[in-house]
Amino acid sequence: MEPFQTPICLLKFQLLIKECLETKYWLQLLHDTDFITPKLFESMFADADELGKMLFTTIRSTRQLRNSI
Repeated sequence: MEPFQTPICLLKFQLLIKECLETKYWLQLLHDTDFITPKLFESMFADADELGKMLFTTIRSTRQLRNSI
């Protein structure tokens, strides 16, 4: 079995997506309370959003691979 096709790996990626969503929540809170600058917020939020998209795509692709085997 390929490393990214193990069920444990999928669970870890799902956990990472939850962590990414929580990070975005805290970034929004820090921004709303003026604890971080808008420029820093936009940069970090965009990074977290991009990471979440990559994780989601990885999970979807891995599930499709597992189902085709």
